[in-house]
Amino acid sequence: TNEELFDILKGSMPPGIDIVSVEEPVYDPKHITFGEFDILFDADFDQVLKRYMESQGYEVISAGQGNHDVYHKAPVYNFEMHRTLYGTSHPQGWEVYYRDIKERLVQDGDTTCAYCFRDEDFYVYMVSHAFKHYSGSGTGLRTLLDFYVYLLKKEQSMDFAYIHRECQNLGVAEFEEKSRALC
Repeated sequence: TNEELFDILKGSMPPGIDIVSVEEPVYDPKHITFGEFDILFDADFDQVLKRYMESQGYEVISAGQGNHDVYHKAPVYNFEMHRTLYGTSHPQGWEVYYRDIKERLVQDGDTTCAYCFRDEDFYVYMVSHAFKHYSGSGTGLRTLLDFYVYLLKKEQSMDFAYIHRECQNLGVAEFEEKSRALC
């Protein structure tokens, strides 16, 4: 059920684990019935997190390798628990840009995680994440729908001068502009 999925995001984690949802629920959470969720957590708590996820019935697909651990639970729940958002294998500068992200986070009082990005910073992350997939193995309709729905909800209130500067810093400004134009 969705209750179980959102328990993880609502703070049922063991004490000491602050989580950051790095995939804002673009769609109404009441209608999410499956999915992959990317969550950032403090790497100092990786063993505590692993024990917790196992206690909740999640199978460990991979742990302690790369920049994220993967947990799966039938029917289709898949959590990527990130120690870092990007590693050294990603485009140059991304790992450094996202290393200390606390300055881009706000305490989350309205949605289902402990911290979240400000709207503009979430959008910049969404662009970089989409570009990572696009430049690697490709991307598709889901990505365009994510852009469309997010922009439909947030575009009027976002600071696009800031977004453009940050996308330039990451080397994805042209990709952002073309993606937004498709919406």
